[in-house]
Amino acid sequence: TTFMVLRKRDSHITFLHVYHHVAMVFFTWFTFSYIKPHHGVIPAGINVFVHTVMYTYYFLATFPQLKPYLWWKKHLTKMQLGQFVIILLYISLLYYNGCSISRAFSYIWMFNVFVILLLFVNFYIKAYVKSSQDGESKLQDKIS
Repeated sequence: TTFMVLRKRDSHITFLHVYHHVAMVFFTWFTFSYIKPHHGVIPAGINVFVHTVMYTYYFLATFPQLKPYLWWKKHLTKMQLGQFVIILLYISLLYYNGCSISRAFSYIWMFNVFVILLLFVNFYIKAYVKSSQDGESKLQDKIS
């Protein structure tokens, strides 16, 4: 986010982006302050892996000669979607297996991850599904 602001890329700063980062700061603080931190290790590990892949992509995208090899951006978003599904399942398992995590926090955490999942699904649809449909309809117009 800081780099986007410094580079004046305000169009890249979306509600999804801001909500996700603000929520992550809150949930990280809350987990380490009030919950046993080991409950957050698996979600954090998954998140670190996904962000490593994501920032590798963005780093490679800074080299124009590599653009033809960066066909996998859509799959990166799918990986992010999978991350949130796995984390939802993980939180459910924590709760239903009787781990020492409060019911209220479980619900709030699940709600937050679900909201982020929905925001990412919305992004995916706008970025990849609708854009490919628009491309197909434009192609159909050219053919007709």
